[in-house]
Amino acid sequence: MPTTFNWIFLGIPRNAANQIVQIDPQEGDADSENASLLVGARFGSAGSPLFNAVRPATTINNGGSATGLDTDNTVSDDQIETDTGSGTRRLTFDGVAQYGATVTYADGTTATLSAVVAQATTGELFLAPPPNTPESVLVAKPILFVTINSVRDDTGLNMIADRQIIGWDNGYVEGTAGADSIVAGFVEPVAGGSDQIDGGDGLSGAANGWNDDRVRAGAGNDTINAGAGNDVIDAGADNDLILLTGLSGNDTITGGTGSDTLDGAGLTGAATVTFANGSGTFAAATGTATSTATFTTIETVVTGSGADTINAAGNAAGARFASGDGADLFTGGAGAETVDGGGGADRISAGGGRDSITAGTGNDTVDGGADADTIDGGAGDDRLEGGAGDDTLFGAEGDDRLSGGQGSDVLNGDAGADTLTGGADNDRFVAGSGDLIADFGSGNSGGINDGNPANNDVVDLTAHYNASNMAIINASRVAAGLRPYSTPLGWLRADQDDGRLNSIAAANGFGSSFTLTIQNRGAAIESALLATDTTGVICFGADALIDTANGQTRAGDLRVGTAVRTRDAGLQPIRWIGRRRLSHTDLATHPHLRPIRIRRRALGRGLPADDLIVSPQHRILVRSRIAQRIFDSAEVLVAAKQLCQIDGIDVARDLDGVTYVHFMFDAHQIVFANGAETESLHTGHEALKSVGPVALGEILAIFPELRGGGGHPAARTLSSGRMARKLAVRHVQNNRPLVET
Repeated sequence: MPTTFNWIFLGIPRNAANQIVQIDPQEGDADSENASLLVGARFGSAGSPLFNAVRPATTINNGGSATGLDTDNTVSDDQIETDTGSGTRRLTFDGVAQYGATVTYADGTTATLSAVVAQATTGELFLAPPPNTPESVLVAKPILFVTINSVRDDTGLNMIADRQIIGWDNGYVEGTAGADSIVAGFVEPVAGGSDQIDGGDGLSGAANGWNDDRVRAGAGNDTINAGAGNDVIDAGADNDLILLTGLSGNDTITGGTGSDTLDGAGLTGAATVTFANGSGTFAAATGTATSTATFTTIETVVTGSGADTINAAGNAAGARFASGDGADLFTGGAGAETVDGGGGADRISAGGGRDSITAGTGNDTVDGGADADTIDGGAGDDRLEGGAGDDTLFGAEGDDRLSGGQGSDVLNGDAGADTLTGGADNDRFVAGSGDLIADFGSGNSGGINDGNPANNDVVDLTAHYNASNMAIINASRVAAGLRPYSTPLGWLRADQDDGRLNSIAAANGFGSSFTLTIQNRGAAIESALLATDTTGVICFGADALIDTANGQTRAGDLRVGTAVRTRDAGLQPIRWIGRRRLSHTDLATHPHLRPIRIRRRALGRGLPADDLIVSPQHRILVRSRIAQRIFDSAEVLVAAKQLCQIDGIDVARDLDGVTYVHFMFDAHQIVFANGAETESLHTGHEALKSVGPVALGEILAIFPELRGGGGHPAARTLSSGRMARKLAVRHVQNNRPLVET
């Protein structure tokens, strides 16, 4: 048996003169001469029940008896570490006696026992567990008070140091350090404990007022449902789930440390919640009455299917809310809140903070308020307001109205006929068929042809107005005796001539239609406003999709620090990036700079996944047995212009202009563009000459080791012009793809 156990602190007994009653005032023997002074005394009361006075104790043997604490302090001053209500203290053991006593339980019933009572030299009195066979009376029920009836033994006694560990019933259902499910029928697993959840009133006996469950769950990811009654719940450490399914009564709930959830999803009536920094109230109608749970240290609140009201206006911390079905009302505060409106026509006003809102099904109204918010309207005809900050709005299904407000916002209407209004600053629109952009260009802070899409409104139309679709409409135009379009951008501008983009239609050979209305202040915008900077429509060319940590990203949208997926080194941050815009005049004057188009699947194995525009000297990874035979390496990097003998790889003479994007890492890397493996900028002598003096100065400032002209080692073998052309010819002659495995 251990020397660490739990016992009950009875208090410090005093006589009528307010003097401390000592049961062992004399030393020199093992007797407790004044043990009888406690006869008739009662310890504990309804207002101060003993089940709240259970304390941990550890015995410390400082000599004398090898197995016990000496009552004779002239032999040894043995000690006990325990808590009397103000923290752990070390007390000196003084005396012990055995009494006939009566315990009165919280439910009003009584029982008799042989009580072992110990005392410290400073008067503190304790009811100790037995040293051998557990005393069933002590663990039967929570003890309200103890009455001392008689002295059974007070002579020649030392207190045996090893005591039984018993589960004193204290009115609290005790969990373990593991993941407990504390619901109806749960009995605490501590030794000898019998506190349990009954699904209603945990401690029966209404006459004494103990009709409510009291739970201390302890550590672990616990699930707690105390049921009806005025319950007291302490969820303890870790991530706990506290169910309010049977809320009937006024509960007091402490979530404790970890991320805790107050879950009223099973409630069907209207709930009213107040929340501020983890604390608040949860009130719900139960029949003709209203029950209220008061809580602290809660991170997530879930309501049920009624028309709920959640007021978190005073919240300044992060929190999560889910309001379930019903037409709910949510008001947020300055904290970064996550809100799920669930079903029903919800009204959500998030306030300040970087909020994340999912409105759910129903015709919802959402206002993100200040800061950069993310709002998903879900199904239904929603009205989404971003407010101040750089917001992201997603309409989802239904005919939605999205308004970005102040800040550089992203507006995506998704399915349905949506109306998108960006508001102030430079906004990005993701438009679906049937949408209306109502204020395109109103927030531009820069020019639309300066090569910087970040300083103007942008609608990405590259999925519709591209080379593949242009081939379809050109076939239709040629068949009709009309002149074909030479560039996707020229086609896009021509389509805007009637104020509506609508040429992608079945009548022109397309399998599905696409329509879009782009206006500003109620009038159609001029075709000239549809530029590469504002639509993405026209090396890496700026349209190439590069694999990054956030998925595929247009090369033109990459920035220094963007984490790009590399073949050999995983995710690597871009250290330098440069862009060069070549106009129609530039390409006509310098035809050797015309881009190379690698058509979809031209490399083999379905690569690239879409047409890829690169600069002539940009190297593509070739992986084949032919490469192995020629270069003694199965993988080599070949300049795109050396591959033009391959079917599907040609000079892109139809482009009026192109933006080339170069980026560098700490080392030469293989990256993924439209799924194909290509190179980052290589710092060889010729490559550095091509970037221009300003860009070269930037590169040398970042990589001063390149000033000597050595450059970084190549990621793969670099093929020369003659050998590269030989490689291409061999692949044509043998009808082998450039990428075999």
